Amino acid sequence: MSVPRGLIRAFAVARVAVLLVLLPYALDWRSPFLASVRVWAFIGFIAIPLAVVVAEVRALRRPAGRFDRALSSASLALAMLCLVCVPWWEAQFWWKRHEVLRGDPALLERLGRHIVVGYRDIAELNPLIERRAIAGVFLTTRNVSGRDAIAIRQEITAMQAARRRQGLPELLVTTDQEGGVVSRLSPPLARMPPLSEIVARHPASAERHALPTALSELERRHPREVGGEAVDQELDLHLGEAGHVVVLVLDARLPRCYGHAAL
Repeated sequence: MSVPRGLIRAFAVARVAVLLVLLPYALDWRSPFLASVRVWAFIGFIAIPLAVVVAEVRALRRPAGRFDRALSSASLALAMLCLVCVPWWEAQFWWKRHEVLRGDPALLERLGRHIVVGYRDIAELNPLIERRAIAGVFLTTRNVSGRDAIAIRQEITAMQAARRRQGLPELLVTTDQEGGVVSRLSPPLARMPPLSEIVARHPASAERHALPTALSELERRHPREVGGEAVDQELDLHLGEAGHVVVLVLDARLPRCYGHAAL
């Protein structure tokens, strides 16, 4: 049974549309937007264009009108572009990473004094620490999700021990812990209300200047049990004329964590 020409054309248009959606991501393959799904995205960005290439090669072998052949040719070109871009950008990334890690140690250390990095896998972070290529790390939800304070503390302690063996200052450990939805370390740290909500409750200038002391005292009266040990948190707000807020979480046993936002 032959397939109606209109249905064949509709499928060809759909293939072109799918590839047009994929193409911007293929051209910007190493975008942070894809970081959390990069492995599966890589598989998809290879499998889908490859399937389209097979389909279009078969379509071009069949008798068809100019418009249909133009659709197939456009689809084939887009699929080939995706197939070239994604492996190219991925290979370029890994080559640059290799070049950085085997670069001049003195230069790497000098530049690393200015760099704070986020990470997903501690095994990928360790080579940077060993080569003195960073000055700090940024902790976010993916680093603490499903883990207790003991596990987090052990991981950070191991990083700092490596720095001490090198005779270097401890790594700066940073995060966003502003309160509300921006609470990268909650749990295990206690969740605080949004800073905008806190400030809105205290419209007077004198009240705002008293906030840091009041919040610090409140937190000191309510220590949180984390990992079986009492942990104190201190929330230090610096409310300037521009409305900038710096949140400093001081933990008796976890390393210092810093966050920054603008109200």
